[in-house]
Amino acid sequence: MSILKQIKTVLWSLIGIGRRQDMEDIPERGSPIVLLLVALVLVLVLVGTLAFVAHTVAG
Repeated sequence: MSILKQIKTVLWSLIGIGRRQDMEDIPERGSPIVLLLVALVLVLVLVGTLAFVAHTVAG
């Protein structure tokens, strides 16, 4: 189980682009718990980046 494959899977899912075959292979790529944790971390990074940019522009 490669963490880079997990990150790639989550990123493709976040933007909603992917082939049907790739979507069918998601359960084989790893544990759903790991995918959820990777997704949570990536969403927190995204929200943190947006908050930082907003704070920088406003102040």
